[in-house]
Amino acid sequence: MNLHLGILDQSPIISGHTPARAIIGDLRQVRERLLQLREQFNADELMLLTITGDCPSRLRSYELLAREFELQ
Repeated sequence: MNLHLGILDQSPIISGHTPARAIIGDLRQVRERLLQLREQFNADELMLLTITGDCPSRLRSYELLAREFELQ
């Protein structure tokens, strides 16, 4: 199962179309959904791919996730 991950600081979703396998929301919502998926599939680890417009924003999304999951 491929999942796309989007993190919104406090911005509304602009796109009218969201892929069925996407996780989009604020950090708390994304964290909760990832934890649900981990439990649902009894996963030891999760691999994430963020789709952004440039490398700095992609790096920032990973930094935010690392902080939310207390990995930093």
